[in-house]
Amino acid sequence: MDYLREQYHIRPNEFITFDAMRHAAQCLGRAIRGKSDYGVLVMADKRYARSDKRSKLPAWIQAQMNDAFVNLSTEEAVQAARRFLRLMGQPFKQANQLGLALLTREQAARLATSVGEATARAHRLLPGPTAVSMSSLSTLGSTADPGPTSVASVLPIANSATVIK
Repeated sequence: MDYLREQYHIRPNEFITFDAMRHAAQCLGRAIRGKSDYGVLVMADKRYARSDKRSKLPAWIQAQMNDAFVNLSTEEAVQAARRFLRLMGQPFKQANQLGLALLTREQAARLATSVGEATARAHRLLPGPTAVSMSSLSTLGSTADPGPTSVASVLPIANSATVIK
């Protein structure tokens, strides 16, 4: 801790918070493993409601932490989870998902082109080999209806980006 404080001017409390959020994010990431996964992540600690703590979480978690799902009572968290799981458990038709959770060939091509252009720009700036593949594209997430606000944070997460043929 002394080294971080002296060399990098990082306060011990700031480092401890960063390290704790890194561990929490790693645990949360284990729940969602693939693009067709969905789940409810309950962060039952009031400290997750504080913006200084939330800002140290990865962007994909922050994007899912809707204010309506933060600082909930136990009953409100249960109701929000029920609503989300009921919604996600419904059968859906592939045709209804086009343009939302499913990418058409045209959308996938446009996305690949934009990623390719960004990679080409980066390649001009940074020396070294670069490769773009469809597997390097990030997944798109969707969220459920926001629940009521009132000690838990609930993150309903649905990962779904699929290219249909």
